[in-house]
Amino acid sequence: MRTRDTAAQTALTPDARLANVAGAFATRNAEGGTRNRRTDECSAFRVPSSAFERPLVLVDDVFTTGATLAEAARALERAGAHTVSAVTFGRAVVPDFT
Repeated sequence: MRTRDTAAQTALTPDARLANVAGAFATRNAEGGTRNRRTDECSAFRVPSSAFERPLVLVDDVFTTGATLAEAARALERAGAHTVSAVTFGRAVVPDFT
């Protein structure tokens, strides 16, 4: 889950992207569940700690510098994930900021 709002990354340099998403993600434990946008109580689903023993896959729409995926993977690893892979649907060209 995202723990704080971050700025849009489209005009940020690679270093600024890393700083922008640093610490912006965390996981919830099984007791807290994970919520979707519905407000009723039945919208929470539980993520057992044993799920972190299996390979996990992060999905992102576009890979630019990898800052978002890397930070999200770090949050999963802090929660105990053993293997985190990523898949994206597109690759953006990083502009020359020099």
